Amino acid sequence: MNFTKRKVVEHNSLITSIAKMDKTPLKMFELAVSCINTEEPPKDNAVYLSKEELFRFLR
Repeated sequence: MNFTKRKVVEHNSLITSIAKMDKTPLKMFELAVSCINTEEPPKDNAVYLSKEELFRFLR
């Protein structure tokens, strides 16, 4: 998976909220946000990540 080609979009309230996060939860949050297709967001507002994808990202 190529993480550099993902589009990341954040709302201002998210930016101020995540500023208080520790490093690991912040990285997990960034990965989850990068998986959202902003042109066709999920109908149930859920983002699913596999363990493999998460471990590759945190390496």
